[in-house]
Amino acid sequence: MNIDFAIIAERKIQEGIDEGAFANLPGKGLPLVLDDLPPHMRLLKNAGIRPDWVQLNIQINSEREECDRYLHRISEEYARRIATDEEDKVSLAKWLERSKTRYVAIMRDVNEDILRLNLVAPSILREQIPYRISEETARFEEKFPEPQR
Repeated sequence: MNIDFAIIAERKIQEGIDEGAFANLPGKGLPLVLDDLPPHMRLLKNAGIRPDWVQLNIQINSEREECDRYLHRISEEYARRIATDEEDKVSLAKWLERSKTRYVAIMRDVNEDILRLNLVAPSILREQIPYRISEETARFEEKFPEPQR
């Protein structure tokens, strides 16, 4: 049994035209916007639907911004805590350790998402580079040294 799907598809399209199914589509009478996207991606784009990997890329960029904001808040808080003598060195050291642990956790979360993105995104996407956590941690410790006890 040999089925010609092109004939079936053409017949279904013609039935839709005859029934008026294509009469009031959005963009009727407007020129088609053709870009370099494959047809299935163009359909998603025109429908306002983002593929999972596009949404994940946006999420990663947002998480990186969160990481930068967190480091900035630590910097401001560290300067305030160092400037005041009311806090003892032990509690400052504990706060620093908690802050560093949270900072590393945020970077690890970003790296996990980057790994997922790099596995599912098409190769044309600019690859996201993970954090080098050991180097970032060393920079953190250099920027925010523990007070001498």
